Amino acid sequence: CASPPSCGESDKDCSFGPWSSWSECTKSCGGGERYHTRSVARPALAAGKGCGGGLEAVEPCAVEPCQAAVDCEYSEWSPWGPCSRSCDGGERT
Repeated sequence: CASPPSCGESDKDCSFGPWSSWSECTKSCGGGERYHTRSVARPALAAGKGCGGGLEAVEPCAVEPCQAAVDCEYSEWSPWGPCSRSCDGGERT
């Protein structure tokens, strides 16, 4: 007679492996996301409990508002410098 699949096996609960490191944030400001993952290290055996929980976790990051764009502004003109030549057309800066 063939043995049932659970004969000789002890009940083992499912277990997860360690979480990976967090990913980089998808944005540098204004609200992004980062995630990390894990895998099943050992599936449940026989009448063991299955794994509960997800394989990926996501959390918000860089939630600070981005700085508003600022238009550049020119300063006042400085006085003209001396002419580069005394005759035949020079330049002043």
